Amino acid sequence: MHISFQATWPLLLLLPALVLVWWARRGSLIAFRPRQLDLMAALRAVALVLVIVAMMQPVLYRTGSWLSTVYLLDVSRSISAQGIEDAIAWIERAEATGVSERSRFVAFGGNARLVDEPGQLRSIRVADGPAAGAVDRSRTNLRAALERGVAALPPHHVPRLVLLSDGNATDGQVEQLLQQLQLDEIRLDTRPTPARFEADTWIESVRVPSTVTAGRPFRVVIEIYAQTNARGTITILAGEQPLVAEQIDVEPGASSVTLPAVLENAGPQTLQVRLQVAGDPEPDNNRAEVSLYARAQAKVLYIEGRPESSQHLAEALRQGGLDVNVATPPQIPTRAATLEPYAAVIVSDVLADAISPASMRALATYVEQLGGGLIVAGGESVFGEKGYADTLIETIMPVWFKAEREPKDMVLVIALDKSYSMVGDKMALAKEASKAAVRQLEDEQQFGLLAFDYHFYWPVPIQSADDKAGIEQRISGIEASSPTNIYPALEDIYESLLAIDAEVKHVILLSDGKTYEDDYEGLVTKMTEAEITVSTVAVGDKADRELLGNIARWGKGRAYYIQDPSRVPEIFIDETQMAQGITIEEGGEIVTVVRNKIETLAGLDLERAPPVGSPPSRDRLPGAGRVSTTTACGGHGWDLRSDPRAAACGRWPECGSSATVVARVGGAGVGAVPGQHAAAQDPCVRRARGNSSA
Repeated sequence: MHISFQATWPLLLLLPALVLVWWARRGSLIAFRPRQLDLMAALRAVALVLVIVAMMQPVLYRTGSWLSTVYLLDVSRSISAQGIEDAIAWIERAEATGVSERSRFVAFGGNARLVDEPGQLRSIRVADGPAAGAVDRSRTNLRAALERGVAALPPHHVPRLVLLSDGNATDGQVEQLLQQLQLDEIRLDTRPTPARFEADTWIESVRVPSTVTAGRPFRVVIEIYAQTNARGTITILAGEQPLVAEQIDVEPGASSVTLPAVLENAGPQTLQVRLQVAGDPEPDNNRAEVSLYARAQAKVLYIEGRPESSQHLAEALRQGGLDVNVATPPQIPTRAATLEPYAAVIVSDVLADAISPASMRALATYVEQLGGGLIVAGGESVFGEKGYADTLIETIMPVWFKAEREPKDMVLVIALDKSYSMVGDKMALAKEASKAAVRQLEDEQQFGLLAFDYHFYWPVPIQSADDKAGIEQRISGIEASSPTNIYPALEDIYESLLAIDAEVKHVILLSDGKTYEDDYEGLVTKMTEAEITVSTVAVGDKADRELLGNIARWGKGRAYYIQDPSRVPEIFIDETQMAQGITIEEGGEIVTVVRNKIETLAGLDLERAPPVGSPPSRDRLPGAGRVSTTTACGGHGWDLRSDPRAAACGRWPECGSSATVVARVGGAGVGAVPGQHAAAQDPCVRRARGNSSA
């Protein structure tokens, strides 16, 4: 340990300072004793000497191990996985010696990331190109690594950088930086890291879903990197059982290969992926493993009123990867718990009288409380006077089964929430939906629109629908403001409709927020007694779903809950058509167009699907489950030999899989996603579009 001074000129002040102290001692005007004067002079001299020493900037040096090291590890593609692991192990051994007082660690490729522990180098996220929070392995930028390392060195330490790389830089000039390191006395050590073999091809990663369904295909995405053109074979195994083998050609650089695979057994599984390339210099990096879980095949209970026809649908569903149990109407369970293992129940062409009251209660409980999926399919045995009208099943279905003649006159009133929470797309879509509803009406039918927030007013008083342009113009003028208050608005609609004589009086209430408490049950009960029906649309999470659902139930209408406001026009149109009593009709030929790829349609080549007729259908989410109705698919409707259009479907390779879409969409537990409605329009699927009177 020793002391040095940064400046010596303050020594010149020492003699004048001592003279000044002596002069002050001699010239003191206070009558102190000589000893007191000597003590005061000594203290003044010491103080002045300390000030002069401080002005000389003394520095105390002591010896110690103050070495600071930053390790720079190249993790680019040119370094093999084993080479990176060996380098990390070397760093850990070097750190175990304790020579360095402080160490930091940098992983670099096209960019660099800093960590505090050597073990963290193993978990640093890497990518095949620029990506947020990841090291770009496609490049090697030595300059970026060195600059990051220098920035991590603490002051007043002996600096040292250790570079572990193969030296194959693609970016960054380091010549000037190396000269600067010399000037700054920063030591740079290098340790060569073995590069990959030339002409090597290896598996970089394998991606699969975390959960798949046994018996159903899923995608295995294999990322491959090659240093040269190569031809090889990829084999996927589950244990020792080969699932798929395919020959591939790869070009230099990164590439991705996607292969379908099917696991027959349920439970935890480990897939092995092997890449065989002739003459590969390092075959050990051509293997990869990935774990996933295969859930058991979804079980479907298929109740067929015409047993002789059951084989066609059952076979199509099994081709789609479902476990199908075929039963007759008397075999329908009478306890909901017995139905719980099934993801969906399909009731096809079954007379209502053939289902016991206990079985109907079990089906309703299965859907509403246990979250099951129910699909009711058929023709005259389901719809019409001999169908499910006035049964427990009708209460959970999205359609009315009672056959009625088309009403000669009707009144449709829309109660539209225009509170401030509706500002933006929701209000714009609600207004467009209201206009769309008006366009569905005949000129002699009547329409009214009441807009409400805390207060209410009638932008469109109840009137005949003949002036559609004028009505639409008044709807366009609605602006959102103030909080929500439903009761006064609904009460005024009730009083207005009492004075109108019409066969059908229907109200559609749309809201996206909470409202004030009041006697809604009493009011809506009076409306139903006056033959006024009420349906409700709850938009978004903040809507009062419970109240709106009760209003629809008390009002003998339908309750809708949607997250996506874009569905409002569809709902308004459907509600208008149901109120009009339009009967179910099959449309002409349509061509399937997929606008949004969702999991429900996974594996279906819909671009090759034949154009077919469009049978009617409707879905609904009652309680915890999901229900769907379909016409024209019961009994022989499933027989691919009984319909020329069905023959076209039969020639479509995806026909069996497309039948499974019925169960996926209608069945709450067969991969259906609430809010995603997908219809593959072909005779195999036969999803239908229903309405209030069939």
